[in-house]
Amino acid sequence: MGWTKFYGSKVHGSTIHGTLAKGDKTMPPTRWWNHLFLLWFKWDKVTVFEVASLNREEKQVAPYRVGYKPQVGPAMLRDDLMTSRRFAVLNGNEDCVFFAVDENGNEVALLEIEQVSKDSLPASIPLI
Repeated sequence: MGWTKFYGSKVHGSTIHGTLAKGDKTMPPTRWWNHLFLLWFKWDKVTVFEVASLNREEKQVAPYRVGYKPQVGPAMLRDDLMTSRRFAVLNGNEDCVFFAVDENGNEVALLEIEQVSKDSLPASIPLI
């Protein structure tokens, strides 16, 4: 369970657009020297996303991977496959674009559902 650099679909060479998650401006800006401290102790808000599907009643969807495009640096893609309809990501100070791709590298549409505190996140929604 880690992150690797993502350069787009290896099959189709498509551009990944993603969905913008607004940063939590109550947090200090993220720097190389404070990133882990903020991640472990300070970041409290999360953004909940839902993978778009024709059948909104399904609890699980076709396998996909989650990625993000930071303001600086390459896009990153999570190694493990997910099948849950919803997932949550931590919010730092900076805005960040999140995306999902299927097993073939095609973008899967994401809908931003809400921003909530970590404490109020339902246990059924994985935090990645």
